[in-house]
Amino acid sequence: MKRSVCIRLVALACSLSFLYASPVVAKRARMATKLLDALYVGRVTVDELVAATAASCNCAPARSGAAAAGIAEPSVEVGSATGAPGQQVQFSVILHTAGAVVAGVQDDIGFDSINTPVGVNAGGRPDCAVNPAINKEATAFAFQPSGCVGAACTAFRSLVLSFSNVDPIADGSVMYSCNVTISPGASPGTYPLVVSNVGMSTPDGQAIASTGTNGAIIVSGVSSPTPTATPAGIGPPTNKDQCKKGGWKAFTIPRAFKNQGDCIQFVNTGK
Repeated sequence: MKRSVCIRLVALACSLSFLYASPVVAKRARMATKLLDALYVGRVTVDELVAATAASCNCAPARSGAAAAGIAEPSVEVGSATGAPGQQVQFSVILHTAGAVVAGVQDDIGFDSINTPVGVNAGGRPDCAVNPAINKEATAFAFQPSGCVGAACTAFRSLVLSFSNVDPIADGSVMYSCNVTISPGASPGTYPLVVSNVGMSTPDGQAIASTGTNGAIIVSGVSSPTPTATPAGIGPPTNKDQCKKGGWKAFTIPRAFKNQGDCIQFVNTGK
């Protein structure tokens, strides 16, 4: 997909956000879905989508210079989780910027589709959730290979992005977390979570050379009531908008909030 086409689609999606008629909102959602689907099948990359968003919102900073030689590449770190057969565990994915200014990230994570499959949500997508604190509301996930069903899905692709901002993602941020249901028949052992096809973008749409480190699902031999996951927790919220539309449910730091009002109270008072 050409960058000019991306720009037109993102511009339409963003401009429609200021209208409220339900058919218009639905059309905006279809535009966003079309862009994300293009990424899932490899016709567009995250830097092209960020560039299109920057052109649409006219919000990109001045173009940055090339990274200095010898500087470590930014990376995606896939976490690990431990649990017994039949249990659900969660792993998180962290961004390490290595000094780069990163506004968007894409990656593929392979998994054992028989013993430690990534969960499926009600929409048929991977059971993963973006960290609302990073303000990347267009973040989405799709199983790979494209069009797969059930055990034929051996990986998923993630796109961490906003269609309304090109704000940098802070170093060390948890970008998203995913649930894995360990098969009751899984043997004790380590089942890798293999990251590949990592791509990152600056706020003005420049591709950034990047890499990733693998994680794992560790299946224990004895059932335990509380599986452990690394890293633990999402939060805290930094503005009221992150508490709205159910966003308060995602936070576990500094605590699990009772409701939206409890979350907003924390933002306002720190208590």
